[in-house]
Amino acid sequence: PLGYYQAPYIHTAVLTDLQPRTSYTYRPEVGNRTFSFTTPPVAGAAEESKPLKLGVWGDVGITNVSFAVMQSLLASEPDVALLLGDYSYADGWSPKWETFGSLMEPLMSSVASLGIPGNHE
Repeated sequence: PLGYYQAPYIHTAVLTDLQPRTSYTYRPEVGNRTFSFTTPPVAGAAEESKPLKLGVWGDVGITNVSFAVMQSLLASEPDVALLLGDYSYADGWSPKWETFGSLMEPLMSSVASLGIPGNHE
């Protein structure tokens, strides 16, 4: 593995006072693209017209199959996506994270996500 790798961009944001089931638009400081996401419903709320939709996936990788699974998950329009570890299988090869980020951007830039580290992170 590479001994040291500096990603060209690392974005960090703290979001406060977000309202449930509300759409927000954002633009990273670097670049001119904008993205949007909708927050999940309030905890414990039951809405017959739109029940909570939870997307759960894991062992993703950076293959064509990985991309197809991401597209399928995105098409299901989840309120929240849970990624249960083993994101990119970088295994010490840090540049693979760049590939993972680019490949998964359509989902991860637009759906509230929670990730749990796996044994390959």
